[in-house]
Amino acid sequence: MKSFGSHTQWSKCLLLISFVLSMSMVVAKDECALEYWKRDLPQTTYNTTEIDFINKIKAARRAIINPVALKPGELNCRYTGHSDTVVNYYSCMKMAIFYEITIEKFFSLNPTLKKDCSNIQPSSGYCVEGFIEPVRATDGLCGPKNSNATCLGQLVGQCCNAATWKCGNATADCAPGNCYEGACVGDKVFSTDGTCGTQHGLRSCIGKWGDCCHNNGTCGTGPSFCGKDVCQMGNCTTPIVLTPPTLKGNTTDGTCGGTKAYTCSTAYGLCCNKNGQCGGLDSDCGAGCQSKFGRCNPNVTSSTSSSAPTSTAAPISKDGKCGSASTTGATCIGSTFGSCCSVKGNCGSTPAFCAVSNSCQPKFGVCTPVSTDGKCGTGSATGATCLGSTYGDCCSAKSNCGVGPFFCATTNNCQSAYGTCLPIMVLEIVVPSREIVAAQPPSAAPVTCANLTMEHAIQQALTASVARHLSRW
Repeated sequence: MKSFGSHTQWSKCLLLISFVLSMSMVVAKDECALEYWKRDLPQTTYNTTEIDFINKIKAARRAIINPVALKPGELNCRYTGHSDTVVNYYSCMKMAIFYEITIEKFFSLNPTLKKDCSNIQPSSGYCVEGFIEPVRATDGLCGPKNSNATCLGQLVGQCCNAATWKCGNATADCAPGNCYEGACVGDKVFSTDGTCGTQHGLRSCIGKWGDCCHNNGTCGTGPSFCGKDVCQMGNCTTPIVLTPPTLKGNTTDGTCGGTKAYTCSTAYGLCCNKNGQCGGLDSDCGAGCQSKFGRCNPNVTSSTSSSAPTSTAAPISKDGKCGSASTTGATCIGSTFGSCCSVKGNCGSTPAFCAVSNSCQPKFGVCTPVSTDGKCGTGSATGATCLGSTYGDCCSAKSNCGVGPFFCATTNNCQSAYGTCLPIMVLEIVVPSREIVAAQPPSAAPVTCANLTMEHAIQQALTASVARHLSRW
């Protein structure tokens, strides 16, 4: 019994200890839970500038769902990017380049940033796409008469009708010439009030306003607006210039008419004078000019008397010299060296000798005028050269002035008599090593300052251009 009683007491002690331990465990668990539930999370601190910026970003994102939340003039940010974990003064430029916007645009989208990028924060969001919130036509009224409110984003319509200054989606609202702004190219491209041209932002005429812009800056149609002397842009009437067959004359010695009935060409001059000689002077193209064998200009009064003897004509050059460089004051017309007398007194037939822009001497040979309309050679009524023109120095196979292989390459039948022509330039691009090799003829001499040609210069320019593009890979 005694042992049993001792055993009972020991059991009671164990029970008491278990109860105490269980109570302590419950308390501990409760304390841990309370500690976990009530603990304060670490707070991120922001300065006032950052808070303002974050609020603007939040407002911009709300505007995607509810544009009304933004006021006109506020930043409407549509997309944000994050800065690097480590930032410096170049970080702003780096973000601008990465998101393909200008640095000016980046700063305008993030007005809180300093221009030296000194306050940019690491791993932070910055606006990289957005715009300044415009005045919205919430009441359906738009345009200059309504605070220049825009129809974009309005359910009533996306196009601002310039006649009613109301938003709409009908054809009459969105058609060019009617649509002032919104879902159209707008008033900056097509006139919506009948004004146009250089006086009004180079706006074009279309629709109800007509298709021609008068020199006075008003739209219209018909000869009074579209005529070649009154129309500055639009569907202007262009006179049809027929190319005389004499531009491709068959003379072989500079003579024309007579028993051989030769016609004049640009090589000797386009006009057949009364003496049966091709030339380009007023005396050749004016009085006595034979229109059957060349071009004539009836408005030119010949400076040479009709009774003047032919013996007064300058002798034909026999040594390639002309004008003051010739002891006899010889002319190049009819010579075997070419019919043009260069500024240095040498006969030839290329633009270097014939072009007016190169100071060709018209008194001692044929001079080719510089193209004023982009046409050249057989496609020009005056047989003009491209050399020195504003359209480009090369005359293409289709008689148009320009630059590039299409106009200048000899393989594309560039007309060397009316401009610069060059052999086709082949560039071999070796991508793995990024090396650019300009193909040279097998016998080409090393390029030096003494023998640098236009071809070499263009090759070098093209090589540098391709190299710049490859450097971006």
